[in-house]
Amino acid sequence: MRSRFAWAAAGLGGLGCWVALALLALPGAVSAQGSGLQASASIDSRLSFNVNSRFGGRDDPWWTSEVTPSIRLQSRGGRVTGSLDYGLVLAAQTRTDKRTEVGNRLTGSFNADVYDRRLFVEGRASITRQSTNAFSTQYAQGSSNDLFDVTNRTEVANVSLSPLWRGVLGTAVQYELRLLGDVSDSRGTAIGDQTRTGATATVSSAISGTPLTWALNASGSQTEFKVGRRTRSEQATATLGWMPDPDYSFRLRAGTERQDTDSDTLRSSNTWGAGATWRPSPRTRLQLNYDDRFFGAGWTGALEYRLPRSAISLSSSRESSDGLGSQFAAVSQFDAFMAQFAEQIPNAADREVFVRALLASQQIDPSATAVPAFVTTAVSVSERHQLTLSWSGKRLSMSAQAYRSQTRVIDSLALASSRGPASQSGYTGSASYRLDPQADLVLTGSRQMIGSTDAQAGTDLKSLSLSYAYRQGLRTTLSLSARYTVFNSSTEPYREASVQAALGHRF
Repeated sequence: MRSRFAWAAAGLGGLGCWVALALLALPGAVSAQGSGLQASASIDSRLSFNVNSRFGGRDDPWWTSEVTPSIRLQSRGGRVTGSLDYGLVLAAQTRTDKRTEVGNRLTGSFNADVYDRRLFVEGRASITRQSTNAFSTQYAQGSSNDLFDVTNRTEVANVSLSPLWRGVLGTAVQYELRLLGDVSDSRGTAIGDQTRTGATATVSSAISGTPLTWALNASGSQTEFKVGRRTRSEQATATLGWMPDPDYSFRLRAGTERQDTDSDTLRSSNTWGAGATWRPSPRTRLQLNYDDRFFGAGWTGALEYRLPRSAISLSSSRESSDGLGSQFAAVSQFDAFMAQFAEQIPNAADREVFVRALLASQQIDPSATAVPAFVTTAVSVSERHQLTLSWSGKRLSMSAQAYRSQTRVIDSLALASSRGPASQSGYTGSASYRLDPQADLVLTGSRQMIGSTDAQAGTDLKSLSLSYAYRQGLRTTLSLSARYTVFNSSTEPYREASVQAALGHRF
């Protein structure tokens, strides 16, 4: 019990440091206009029961109760902009020996203009729940058992800070120097704990409106896993760009890199790549990048199209977790929707208001991961494909996501148990119908499939929920919901049904 509260106290201490850094790094830098601190609290009670569960086949009902005090800090003006959402989850359950548990939810980011629009500090922080074993028992987001599973589920805290200095040399060359420090820590276990440090230096052409552009980039990073080893990566790249028309542009890259991912010494290899961007209209964007790296083919691609009430985005990538440019931090639902509507609503503050209202109308937790994340213990290559759709009408709004990913450890010196591939695919969907100005009816469904390997059997998790939400004024919300979940597994299958009542209030 002591370790749970100690970890929570550490989380609150880190939260205090984050707030202090965002608000006090520059005395008076945050303007009162557009900034604010908001507190809220929610009480959640659920009645659940299992059929053919992994708990010995018992189907006795049990209660789960949660109290979640939360704060939300945001700054839309001044020299510090950003937002932070933190919730402390205090939970109790009448079932199993784990009768009480403490959890944390955190999403936050900020950008501080430290000096004359030249020196900046960027930061991000998150606390998400992830699985330590992709092939073990999984739970739907919001399940009454998720917080109490200490064998396969853990909270992963990630904090990154990146100071950067940018400026112009003469009138034709601009430069940027950036440092990065990134720490990930898994609660109660050393699996997944890692520290990343690095630096980049870039010089590029500064004259806008010319068809030809150029850039030189050098970077180096070091990643150390607590359960694993330390790896290094160095890269130098030259890029030549051509924009014959404002609607499209092309890029060619060539360089060299050194890394010790597959050996105990640094090995050198040449790299090359190409990219293109096409913007036929303000509502359409297509971007493609391809690189030949030490691990083989790497790419990123994105297609975005929007209409007045809807948006669609399709993305595909294959990247390694080494270096500064690619990092496998879990992406929250808030981050995913913020990225999707970046072109439609360029102003970040206005976009945040729109996204939070959209997620609230569909009862989607902003801190929940868009694609289920799993803890890794070595340098990996991840291939991901994701399709996101959203539509918002006067009374009906809908969103859907479909994804497929595969992660493979490429560190040949890593532990043998961590080198197998983990593939997953699935989809989520939510539809919200406004019955009247105060009440909404929300239907949500999801499916998550883990592919089998030669040594491990796959799993299949399906969940469907229906909820009713009623808003009393602008500050109080009452919701009632029912959920049914089926988990198919060769070793630990279960079926869970639950009903839930939740009361939330903003102060």
